[in-house]
Amino acid sequence: MYSWLRTWKEKARGHALRMFSLALVNSPDIQHHLEDGEKSIGMRRVLRGRAILWLRVRSLIFGTRPLRTGGVWNVQLEDQSAVEKRNTRKKPRVFVAGRINPPAMDLLRAECHVQYYDKRVALSKQRMKKAFRESDAVVCFAHNRIDKDIIQAADHVKVISSYTVAADNIDVKEATKKGIYVALAPAMVHVATADLTWAILMAIARRIPEADSYVRQGKWKWWSPELFVGADLYGRTLGIVGAGRIGIGVAKRAKGFNMKTQYYDVVRSPFESELGLKYTSLEEVMSTSDFVCVHVPLSDKTYHLIGERELGLMKPTAYLINASRGPVVDEKALAKALRAGKISGAGLDVFDREPIDNRNALTKLSNVVLTPHIGSSTRENRYEESKQVADNILTLLRGEMTDNVVNTSVQRIRPLSEIKMI
Repeated sequence: MYSWLRTWKEKARGHALRMFSLALVNSPDIQHHLEDGEKSIGMRRVLRGRAILWLRVRSLIFGTRPLRTGGVWNVQLEDQSAVEKRNTRKKPRVFVAGRINPPAMDLLRAECHVQYYDKRVALSKQRMKKAFRESDAVVCFAHNRIDKDIIQAADHVKVISSYTVAADNIDVKEATKKGIYVALAPAMVHVATADLTWAILMAIARRIPEADSYVRQGKWKWWSPELFVGADLYGRTLGIVGAGRIGIGVAKRAKGFNMKTQYYDVVRSPFESELGLKYTSLEEVMSTSDFVCVHVPLSDKTYHLIGERELGLMKPTAYLINASRGPVVDEKALAKALRAGKISGAGLDVFDREPIDNRNALTKLSNVVLTPHIGSSTRENRYEESKQVADNILTLLRGEMTDNVVNTSVQRIRPLSEIKMI
């Protein structure tokens, strides 16, 4: 009788221990490490130690004996790889095509099985196609070209969340046909990019990069009134090509310099009276402005919008700043105009091909300021962008719509109820 009771109690303790161990393995804290690949012996020992501690406390409270076998605590944990595989099947699979800020990874890992590309070299097209074949959602960046060929490989992808403010790197039409939701992360891009536009404008007007290099190279031996003579900004005429959120942000900052601001766009801006903006033609903007800032989206109509003809209209004392998309400006025509002295200078944050080739003629000119596509690169904006990228995926996979989706008509092809996974 007592022998049977003792055997039953030991079996009950063993069953309780296994259930407790399984609960530990499946806890969010432990799963976070398992999904990151930290399936080490050390992690198993941590789990084993926690279970043993629980049994010791239990024995003190209830007067029961922990189970021992040969002087070793007999803790049997469920195979962790099996647990991971089971949980992976239940969770959406998300592929992140590059380095991303922590908030996004933390949010995604809480709900999804995440794989990410963590190298500082371009992701090959074949690797991207493989990710599209195996994933339920993909996070991509401006340098990732998501074309028709890649999208057709998307056997399971339901959401593309792009770390950009525009979708010109994605074949949205093909994605819509495939029933894939495409979402962007506008965050506070217009604020950061308007700030950088002004930084470049001031840097090129006052020749700051040239002056900085001159000092660092030890060439500053005397002062002269002719040393790095630049151009005034206060009270001059600013021309804006593209009066969207970024263009209007630039115009708002121009008020502090008492500048006369004129603009060209395919639609009139509602801020004309508030900001004192003058609406005019592209030709007049180019020919009468002291500074021309370009802020249009890239499309078939805006490709090489600023070419040899438009540059030829500019004053020889004028400057061109492009913080929109590289192909909007014809780089060869710009380099030719700068070398010939047809305009005083230029500032570019975007290029026809990125990264720019160091053989590009623009890299050889001293009257050009070049930055590596960092218009939106501020701590505050990157934090908000990363959250939006993750929220886009999580919201859509919960079967809910987000304002950041650019192809809302996709709902007619694949309703939100069909992509719900969370």
